[in-house]
Amino acid sequence: MSLLRALVLLFAVTATAATPGAWPRPEGETFLSLKFGRQGETEVQSLYAEYGMTPRLTFGAAADRYGPSSGAVSAFSRVALTPEGPWQVSVSASTSFELEGGTPEDLAFLPGEVRNGVSLHVGRGFMIGNRAAWFDAEAARDSSGLEEQWRMGLVAGVAVTDRSKLFVEFEGAEDEDGTALRIAPNATYAIAEGIDVTVGYAFDPTGDTPSRIDLGAWLAF
Repeated sequence: MSLLRALVLLFAVTATAATPGAWPRPEGETFLSLKFGRQGETEVQSLYAEYGMTPRLTFGAAADRYGPSSGAVSAFSRVALTPEGPWQVSVSASTSFELEGGTPEDLAFLPGEVRNGVSLHVGRGFMIGNRAAWFDAEAARDSSGLEEQWRMGLVAGVAVTDRSKLFVEFEGAEDEDGTALRIAPNATYAIAEGIDVTVGYAFDPTGDTPSRIDLGAWLAF
């Protein structure tokens, strides 16, 4: 996998920026994230879903479309190892693959592009004054055939008001071609119970990949 391609995948596949990381989704709760935006001159759309199967087990899936003929689909399962502790630790396994086609209905599977991944999350909530804050660190390994990629990520956020949150993501990927970086500040605002509107901006500090801006919504029910 080329370094540029790895960075494009960082922007596209992880752009939903909606996972709670180490924290499990509450049992019986469904979470959806919808995002629409642009990366350079390319229109991008993202759908992300999670479901809390048990207090420890969360299942999820994501679909991303970037441009008129490219996309990616992924699915994962995440197991919380310390759901009741102050330090949240979880492990997950995922499978993803790229898609190609002229329209969403025509998207076709590309053989050889399946990527399997495993990751470890460690997170903790804390207080800054009277405001809740959190961080989540991730270490992951993805593989496709004989190629492999290592990823490291950090998300840190704070509840600015009772309705609004700010958080920023830092993510890096490394393979045999070098290192790719991604930084993404995000903001959310709750407009009703279980409904948040979101805005996000992702950029490559090296300037090799166009920046991405998104508008979207989070739904929990």
